[in-house]
Parts: sequence; C-alpha cells; structure tokens
Amino acid sequence: MKVHHIGIETADLAGVKRILLKKGFVLESILELGGETLVFMKRKFLLIELSEDLALEQCAFHICFEMKNFESLPDFPDAERTRYENGWESIFLPGSINIELLKK
Repeated sequence: MKVHHIGIETADLAGVKRILLKKGFVLESILELGGETLVFMKRKFLLIELSEDLALEQCAFHICFEMKNFESLPDFPDAERTRYENGWESIFLPGSINIELLKK
C-alpha cells in the first residue's frame, strides 16, 4: 500500500488551482469520473486531486492509498464503494478520518 494522492474538495477550484500553480505544482491531468471533474496536480512526489463542490463553506480533505487488491480488507458495511468507467475502484471508509482506498 502506498499514498496515491491527497484530495481537496473546494468551492473555488480555479482559485486553489491558481495557488498550487504559484507554489510550483504542474497540471498532470483532468479526468471525468462518475460525473465529477477531477484535476490532478503534481509537485515532485506529491499528487493533489482537486474537485469542486460549490456548497462547501471550507475545504474538505482526504488521503488516498493505492492497493493491489481489496481481498484482504475487513468488511466495512458503511463504506462508499465505487467502480469507475476507467476500471479503477475506490472505497471511502466511514468515519471522520476521510480515507480512500484505490485499486487500479
């Protein structure tokens, strides 16, 4: 398991993107997944995933760990599990810790 990205959900995607560009991040990719636009920006080894939610009053964060498979995971009945059209699968674990597990 390794860190894949840190996710930032914001009401001002353009503003956060502008700040990261000024801090030396570069635009890596823009993906449309599950009806959501995801902007990936990178600086050295750090990958940031940006998404926009206009209803947010402050940014929300999560950390994403990439895994080879999900077979060894315990059952998380309240987890939000999503399969994307690009073949990836993610699980957002329930609770206040905001952890996403990703399998490519």
